[in-house]
Amino acid sequence: MASTQVGRIKHIYRYPVKGMRGEELDTAELSWHGLQGDRRYALAARGDHSGFPWLSGRLKAQLISYTPVFEKPEEPNSSSIEVTTPQGECFPLKGGALLHELETLFEKPLELIKLNRGCFDSATISLISQNTLDSIGAAVGETLGPRRFRPNVFMELDDQGSYPEDAWLGKRLQIGEAADAPLVQIDRQNVRCVMINIEPHTVAKNPEVLKYVTQKREQCAGVYASPVRTGQLVQGAPIFLLD
Repeated sequence: MASTQVGRIKHIYRYPVKGMRGEELDTAELSWHGLQGDRRYALAARGDHSGFPWLSGRLKAQLISYTPVFEKPEEPNSSSIEVTTPQGECFPLKGGALLHELETLFEKPLELIKLNRGCFDSATISLISQNTLDSIGAAVGETLGPRRFRPNVFMELDDQGSYPEDAWLGKRLQIGEAADAPLVQIDRQNVRCVMINIEPHTVAKNPEVLKYVTQKREQCAGVYASPVRTGQLVQGAPIFLLD
């Protein structure tokens, strides 16, 4: 099968707890269920049967200021997690002190839920390009960082056009040069929510970001993909579009 190099991995991100701050990685293992350790945990409103009980920045933007870290980052599937609060305190994710603090913040009883397979997201792996961030940023008058869009793979592409990943729907990307390098299929565009209004470092909000994406992009920015071949993702690895 013919292939064309379209760019490279600029950054890799993993989010140990849904809604909380992510971590940047030099390498990450792509499994059939996404990046190992990615969004396996979520906090939910106890007794909420609405279909979306999960806590996120949609309800309280401060949640994105909580920083979860694996105690054994090389073993994310079995490692415990420590969470640093915006005030600098550090609590075990599974401890009562953190749960109590978050219950106070959200003003409701909560419970911690873990998935052994899959992730608390709409799809297995998400990708977005610098082109897309630059295009949206130019439209809203703000320089946008990738963490605002919470991707797993942030791409630097050779194509200088706007939103080049939109043209990849239904196609496959090989990430790396080796014959057995990870392979993903681009399944659909990523429909966005109010989280992209929140600058994750300052928690400042710019409602023009989602407004523009909704009005001009049918609420989409970036793409979702599913693994076709597993393996290790490496920062700087070339990305090939398969014909």
